[in-house]
Amino acid sequence: MDRKNMIYDKEAEKSQYKNVRIYRNTKNGQSIYQAQFTSFNGCNPNSKFYESEREAAKAVDMHMISNGRTPVNILTKKNQ
Repeated sequence: MDRKNMIYDKEAEKSQYKNVRIYRNTKNGQSIYQAQFTSFNGCNPNSKFYESEREAAKAVDMHMISNGRTPVNILTKKNQ
């Protein structure tokens, strides 16, 4: 996945998932999706890029679960 020509497209449709941004390639128009991970105090965001929007949303949820928070996108809390 080449991110050299990728830009954040503010005019593009927004992602339906929280903490997921859409980037478009300026040469061929392909999209990649960025999962944004934030710390508990909201500072120091980390991110990772994925081929699909669903994969990025799932990664955000997994990060939240690993930090003891409830998922907000695809995954749900398991009833015990």
